[in-house]
Amino acid sequence: MAEAPPLSAPGQRDGLRGAPPLVPVIPVVFLKHARTYTFFSAVTALGTPQDVTLQELRIECFFPMDEETDQNMRAMMESGVR
Repeated sequence: MAEAPPLSAPGQRDGLRGAPPLVPVIPVVFLKHARTYTFFSAVTALGTPQDVTLQELRIECFFPMDEETDQNMRAMMESGVR
């Protein structure tokens, strides 16, 4: 049985070798008070199709994607800056 050829990304001839790793999240970046905040989000759907009051409810939570964002957010919360 022959080995399948490697997948090729646009503009690459040797498959995915040498390409940056694929990240399963899309970062969201904000700039406030000359600081950069990088987050990823997770969306949760509640309820079942039979549960009319909950079937449309979605909750999106943002989580710090790096240590710098985590520290900046903690400092902002402690100082009361909005």
